[in-house]
Amino acid sequence: ELGLNPVGVALALERRAAQLAQIAAYLGPRGQFDQIDKGAEMRLGIFFKEKRDIAVQYKRWTQPTARGSRETRLDRLIGRLIGLHRTLIANSQTAELLLAQELTEIARYAAKR
Repeated sequence: ELGLNPVGVALALERRAAQLAQIAAYLGPRGQFDQIDKGAEMRLGIFFKEKRDIAVQYKRWTQPTARGSRETRLDRLIGRLIGLHRTLIANSQTAELLLAQELTEIARYAAKR
């Protein structure tokens, strides 16, 4: 119980997922995160203190969902976050529980190698 607004937490996650999608679009399917120059970092909103964390997240979430699949984990994450946002707005009484459940599912999915 931290007293965080569940919709605000979902929005923060959506913003990071959108940033990762922007980076993926900039780099293309074969691009490497290390190839991003300083100017592109600024345009993509990569703050120097967060660069290492964003690089790890980028690598994890841009992996394909299955072998030979064109869909990435990020594609699936964005869909889930949008659904979560809608659910939280529609069910404000149980928003904290719904957020906790969905964050647990997202963490489990992200932990898969």
